[in-house]
Amino acid sequence: VLLAPPRLRSHQVVSSIVRLAHVLSSLLRLIKKGHREVVADAAAARSTSTNHRSTRSLPLPPVATSLSLMHPLSSSSASAAPATHRLRLWWRRLGRRGAAGAAAFAFALLAAAFFLLSPSRDASAPSTSSYPSYGHRLPTLVDLTLVAGAKERGAVCLDGTPPGYHWLPGFGEGSDKWLLHLEGGSWCRNLTWCAQRKETNLGSSDHMERRAEFVGILSDDELQNPDFYNWNKVKVRYCDGASFSGNVEEEFQEDGTPFFFRGQRIWEAVMSELLSKGLSRAKEAFLTGCSAGGLSTYIHCDDFRALVPKASTVKCLADGGFFLDVEDISGRRYMRGFYNDVARLQDLRKKFTHCSSDMEPGQVHFSTGSCKRHPHPNVHSQSSI
Repeated sequence: VLLAPPRLRSHQVVSSIVRLAHVLSSLLRLIKKGHREVVADAAAARSTSTNHRSTRSLPLPPVATSLSLMHPLSSSSASAAPATHRLRLWWRRLGRRGAAGAAAFAFALLAAAFFLLSPSRDASAPSTSSYPSYGHRLPTLVDLTLVAGAKERGAVCLDGTPPGYHWLPGFGEGSDKWLLHLEGGSWCRNLTWCAQRKETNLGSSDHMERRAEFVGILSDDELQNPDFYNWNKVKVRYCDGASFSGNVEEEFQEDGTPFFFRGQRIWEAVMSELLSKGLSRAKEAFLTGCSAGGLSTYIHCDDFRALVPKASTVKCLADGGFFLDVEDISGRRYMRGFYNDVARLQDLRKKFTHCSSDMEPGQVHFSTGSCKRHPHPNVHSQSSI
């Protein structure tokens, strides 16, 4: 209890008291059970003794009778003897069946008294922080911002709702530095998959949480994120199903349900709004993304470089976005087939005009092909699993 942070200590004290009450309750039940057995044994003993006296009783000698009547403690001794006998029997039973419980109770009682009555370790020293035990304060919650005028520009999620992002403004020396993180979350390869995504935060801003925790590279806690804690940090929400790369003008219809494939327009609309909020004056800019967002980082690194001042330092970090175009253990190129479906559905050839016409549609979406055209610094982070 004493090792716990102040905010948690009261809760642990209550838990300790509850556990102590359970131990005490168990011990009382054991005592009651032992008492009932002792009483039953005493009754049986009295019954046996009465029968024995009725069959073999002899009158007491007159001297013994007179002595017993004359002794001032004779009556109290006679009544105290059965009680002492019962106590002895009860202690023997307790020793056989409940010694461990009694010892545990005594130890718990002493420990509780020590912890509850001894002064707190923090009492003499003033608290310098209210951080939880893991050493960092709770993460900052950042509100969702829906892009203004997105619908008028056709920059919408799969279901036609406007896209969104979370922006935590920078401060101090980081006020003119920007870090953008592109959210990941796989892709949808056909209308069935896309229909399922439309009912989640990966296809509709109606299902996005209104506030997001900024942790890790997005944290504003200097202890947790010493390199970027005071930068402008933006989490761009992913809701188009193709790594912010589709740009189909027509609205798809399936059983009366509309679908919009406008990831490229979402990218442009979000960047336009962030430029007006200070990105256009950035001295340093860092584009990141994870998984499908990592692939987005490869795709948009050059575009990002062109948006910010030429004198600024720009870098891109793709975290887990490097997907290989290789055969799997069955001898098939599963990822190429998957990307072929995504590329055909969202007509991605229009985005990747630099790719050879003899390439399969899905090959334009592999990071191995996308990253060949990047003249700007890229950092790759990939798990070996």
